[in-house]
Amino acid sequence: MNSLSMIKCKLITKAVIALTFCMITVLLSAEVSAKPAPVNFDELAPELQDTLSPLSKNWHNLSPPMQHRMIKRAKNADSEERIRLKKQAARWNNLSPEQYQKLREARQRFDKLPPHKRKELRRHWKGMSPEKKRSLRRYHHQLSPTELEELHKKVEQLPDKERRDFIDKLNQQQPKSEKK
Repeated sequence: MNSLSMIKCKLITKAVIALTFCMITVLLSAEVSAKPAPVNFDELAPELQDTLSPLSKNWHNLSPPMQHRMIKRAKNADSEERIRLKKQAARWNNLSPEQYQKLREARQRFDKLPPHKRKELRRHWKGMSPEKKRSLRRYHHQLSPTELEELHKKVEQLPDKERRDFIDKLNQQQPKSEKK
């Protein structure tokens, strides 16, 4: 092979590599940056509109990924689950800005916990009776922000068994009318 054909071969090889690299970059960047498009509530199927109806007024305020998650969840739900989703959506829709902010902060604290702690808390919560969950929610809503902050700090520092005992003690301190 003469030097001119070797130079051509090297140039062609470099061009092919550069073109391949550019194509891969374009394809990957489109895939990575692809965001779901917003969904118009009026274009949803009637059964989805019914399930998600409590969110219809504020649907346009939800992020497109949240819209898609809600749609997917509603699509995959059986009739009993759809009723539960509708009630849950109505509760979220009726939250005051202060309640929403409290829940958001609680979620952020939960997300900062190590995975094993989150898993333990989920397991503990699922194991509670509905009555005990209601009782804890009522008690929690009665506390001032300062009391809540102090309580959270105290509970976060307790070992598992002591944390459960502490929560049980709090439940026992509630007036009997609150425990129903």
